[in-house]
Amino acid sequence: MLVYLGKQTQHGYNPRQISRRVTQVVCHPNYKSNTNDNDITLLQLNESVSFTNYIRPVCLAAQGSNFRAGTLSWITGWGNIASGEELPFPGVLQEVALPIVDRKQCENLVGAGLITKNMICAGLLKGGKDSCQGDSGGPMVSKQGTVWIQSGITSWGEGCAQPRSPEMSLNDTYLHGNSSFSCASPSVEGYRYFGVLLGCVVTVVGTVGNVLTVLAFATDTHLRTRFNVLIVNLAVADILYCTILQPVSVDSYLHLRWRGGATWCQMFGLLLFLSNSVSIITLCLIAASRYLVVAHRTTRAARLLLSPHGVAMLVASSWALGLASFGPLWPVYVFAPQVCTCSFHRTKGRPYTTVLLFFYFFLGLGFVGLFYFLIYHKVHIAAMALLKYRPSRRSSRKKRTEAEGTDGDDSGIGVGTTGTQSSEISDQTVETNNSKNPMSEYPGTTPATTSSTQQTTCPIKEASNGAKQSQVPAPILTQAAGPSSTPGEDSEFKRVTRMCFTVFLCFVGCFVPFLLLNIADKNNRAPQVLHMFCANMTWLNSCINPLLYAAMNRQFNQAYRDLLSKAASPLRHLWRRQ
Repeated sequence: MLVYLGKQTQHGYNPRQISRRVTQVVCHPNYKSNTNDNDITLLQLNESVSFTNYIRPVCLAAQGSNFRAGTLSWITGWGNIASGEELPFPGVLQEVALPIVDRKQCENLVGAGLITKNMICAGLLKGGKDSCQGDSGGPMVSKQGTVWIQSGITSWGEGCAQPRSPEMSLNDTYLHGNSSFSCASPSVEGYRYFGVLLGCVVTVVGTVGNVLTVLAFATDTHLRTRFNVLIVNLAVADILYCTILQPVSVDSYLHLRWRGGATWCQMFGLLLFLSNSVSIITLCLIAASRYLVVAHRTTRAARLLLSPHGVAMLVASSWALGLASFGPLWPVYVFAPQVCTCSFHRTKGRPYTTVLLFFYFFLGLGFVGLFYFLIYHKVHIAAMALLKYRPSRRSSRKKRTEAEGTDGDDSGIGVGTTGTQSSEISDQTVETNNSKNPMSEYPGTTPATTSSTQQTTCPIKEASNGAKQSQVPAPILTQAAGPSSTPGEDSEFKRVTRMCFTVFLCFVGCFVPFLLLNIADKNNRAPQVLHMFCANMTWLNSCINPLLYAAMNRQFNQAYRDLLSKAASPLRHLWRRQ
């Protein structure tokens, strides 16, 4: 479909004419064919238009403006010049000036119930001049001083230029105030119901699951660790989205327009990006804390950050940083028709918005991936060292027999000891050590002994010729585990780390399609339904974490079961009574 601008004749040469391709057609979602109410459609062009003396913008009247009876209005078009008589060749653009007709008088002339609040009447009671078939969709404008004001759009009428039969125009002063909050399009009429259904599922599952996560932390002492404070912070950010923001998005999809007004749209956009930024920051903190426990748990920085005050400071900082990052964008939060929700304007916030997105979604998530790679690398090195140097049971018994009289520590690596510390999501593995070493107060850590970090030597043996063999140093562990580490604890550490890494992968998987589409489609040429689908995939991020906790961590799973059992207990008693 093409739109022609600067055109004056339907046939022949138009030297000042330009054309643009239509990329999107947006019909009013509340159009009623039986009354022609809301008879308006918007066309989105593939590129901007440069104004000339023959292509000029028109001012829209303020919302709710009242055009008094008798106000002269101009209507233009290439319609018929009389009933059944087409515009003669070469089809020069026509214009007619008609006065506004009082609404009550118009209802008396046309009939009660046919004139809605969105309509305005214009015409001569004696007839003779009027719009006609083919003029529908043309502008109706009034001149105030030197400025042209559009008051309506030609819609319908009875015949052409008949006496006591004014023509009806759509009074766009009732509509243009909300036109910027509509995402209606024929291409998404059916898809919106999928969005509504998915949004309802996300709201219910996300709210219930994340509330259960917070309650599990509050009621189960085994889950009440400092590491899990970060898990709760992630759940609170998801509750903000699932419980408050997601139902609003469902309403927008159902009606294909924003019904909350400009201020609430700005607030929605701010809360949306606050929730996302806190989630990303928390994922970074979770990954960093896991790495500190593995590689640098004895450093002063680790002690400070993993202390009660340190964790509280990190949680508060995540919200403060998110608010400080996206708060300055308050003036540019607008309704985005492509995704039918409120977000920041794609161009007005640049380059600040570009820097923010790069910082959070690329650098932030990149650092999370880097931390998990370092954790894997550290654990892998420790596992290989154990496989290489751990003596078998038989050789251990033999060495103990041969080295009788020594201190029994022939390698510096105790059986069952690993090169990484257990950092369980529960604190039950460290309760017995809380009074022995200050490091035991960190969640999931156990104290390291001084001897485990020293280089030891194998006992000196006499060779058959009487010469002494040289001492062979045993392998050095950069971070040796304490005596309380067991293979079970190390396995638990890996399971918890694997769960956290899965949470990170799901977050990335939810957002990557949406980010790639926005990068590739800078000119908004992709179908609207594709933009909406990719945006819908980001919703899943806020409800999937509790499902992962239940599937991959036995203690959260049990805590969820206990809470649901307690909640269902009154219902079971009520059922038994009946």
